[in-house]
Amino acid sequence: STLSDVVEDMMLSDVPVGVLQSGGVDSTLISSAARNAEVPLFTAKFAQASFDESPSAQRVAAATGHEHYVIPIEETPDPIANFKALALAYDAHLSDSSGFALFELCHHIRRHVTVVLSGEGGDEFFGGYPTYNASRLAHRIWPFVPGKLAEAIASTAFTSAARTDARLPIAEKIGRFFAGLAQPRPTLHAQWRRHLMASDARALYGPALNEQIATDPMNGYATAIAGAPGETRLDRWLLGDQNYYLPGDMLAKTDRVSMAHSLEVRVPFLDRRMMALAGQLDTNLLTPFFGPPKAVLRQTLARQPELAAIAKLQKRGFNNPIAVMLRTDLRPLSEEIFDRGAGRFEPYFDADALRRMWRDHDSRRSNHQYFLWMLLGLAVWFDESGVT
Repeated sequence: STLSDVVEDMMLSDVPVGVLQSGGVDSTLISSAARNAEVPLFTAKFAQASFDESPSAQRVAAATGHEHYVIPIEETPDPIANFKALALAYDAHLSDSSGFALFELCHHIRRHVTVVLSGEGGDEFFGGYPTYNASRLAHRIWPFVPGKLAEAIASTAFTSAARTDARLPIAEKIGRFFAGLAQPRPTLHAQWRRHLMASDARALYGPALNEQIATDPMNGYATAIAGAPGETRLDRWLLGDQNYYLPGDMLAKTDRVSMAHSLEVRVPFLDRRMMALAGQLDTNLLTPFFGPPKAVLRQTLARQPELAAIAKLQKRGFNNPIAVMLRTDLRPLSEEIFDRGAGRFEPYFDADALRRMWRDHDSRRSNHQYFLWMLLGLAVWFDESGVT
């Protein structure tokens, strides 16, 4: 009932309103609460099935009676130009890869509406990330897994994961878990979103960067978690994500990309009424140790028979197939910057090490998609903005 009231209030507008509809729980709850059938839904479509949520979104549209627009992301005519436009919109200091798809999506949405509702904040306030249970498990077994062993397992898992282009293969999950497990225990929850693994950083950092970075770059995130006033670890992880990760990444990405297209995004889950309600709920209603995350939201959705199947779906997240994109659509740009132009990053990164990293990724011997995507965006921003 609280969400229905909030969505009704957020649909008040002098201009057309729509909904960013993934195939997941948060946006589906918003679409079902938006009872005005004239409110259209907008969904990104990917060619790779493991990234594509459009079939689920189509079921939501059919059940709720909303008009539905499905935008094929890979059909953009000039992906390199879009990537450069995204880098300028980000203003360099952001590397969330999902911004590429959101950029294309917002471009199409703005042709139809001026305001959209989004499910941002549902995961941070209602316990939607699988990282919460990963952190629970990691804290229990950390004392029994030597750091060197954890690094060795992570390295083997990452090598195995490079053989597939699936969205998040089990081998990559294992690799990320053990790479995080090799770090100090107080920082565990902050390790899951690392773009560059510590073992790769040691080989890649040049003398200038080694001199400037004396501490783990994830320490700001870890400090936000440690300083949170929660009674339990899970409370502090949730609060850390709400106060650090959400505004520093998710909201910054959405705001910069949508505003680049003069599109306003409203976030019902970040209405004060919703945030206060989430803060009053027992953590077992948010992310139970046994069972799917966001339990209370899934239970709420399951009460609607026509949408109950959506409540049972595993969380996917809004991801791009960037490992493939770097080798295909963006390959000319990647070759120019990481191979022929690798020297531009000295003395911060070792040019030969960076060149090897790119070639290993390009040949599928390893998968460095997140770090390469971030560094490519930074390099393009320097080139396109004229910063010296």
